[in-house]
Amino acid sequence: MWFRRHEVPWEVVDSKMVEPVPMYDHDDELSLTAVSPTDLSGTYAVECGRGRPLDVRAALRHTRARLLREAARSGYNILLHEGWRLTLLRKAQTYRLEVRYTGRAAHVDGALPPRRAPPFLGVVERWEALGRAYIFGGGASAWDEGCELGAPWLPEEPGQGQGAKGTGSEGTKRARCRRQGWLRRLSLRSL
Repeated sequence: MWFRRHEVPWEVVDSKMVEPVPMYDHDDELSLTAVSPTDLSGTYAVECGRGRPLDVRAALRHTRARLLREAARSGYNILLHEGWRLTLLRKAQTYRLEVRYTGRAAHVDGALPPRRAPPFLGVVERWEALGRAYIFGGGASAWDEGCELGAPWLPEEPGQGQGAKGTGSEGTKRARCRRQGWLRRLSLRSL
């Protein structure tokens, strides 16, 4: 029997998923010459923590570019359907973002259509802010409270939201003060 030291497993903090959706409409008139019989998928892991920023959108774009390079090796040049799954993992004080990107590859003759952003990128913006607060702020309590209260540290438009009254710079100042106060409370709770 082999003995080794006990390793702490990775704990799943949160996960978001977008099922593969069509990236091009029927109106785009693509001249397809070949379509992959199966979906391609690629996984990319990013270490994040106190010294490393959490940039989910960049990780999504990077994983998509890697998947397109993999498709190019097989003779394809676009992805017809795209989807992704993000998983935030924790092990002690170390965090890891795992990005799994899935797509159906195809080959188009002639000029390539303009590349679009990954699908449902707006979901990532709120999740990214919550992830930053979790990693750099108050831990699990910050994550849970941010999800319940609507994450008041997210940027708001002037004149909108609970804390921003009025218009112009006055509303922006109040929203900023409210977010900074919330972050201060988070950091005090973690002590």
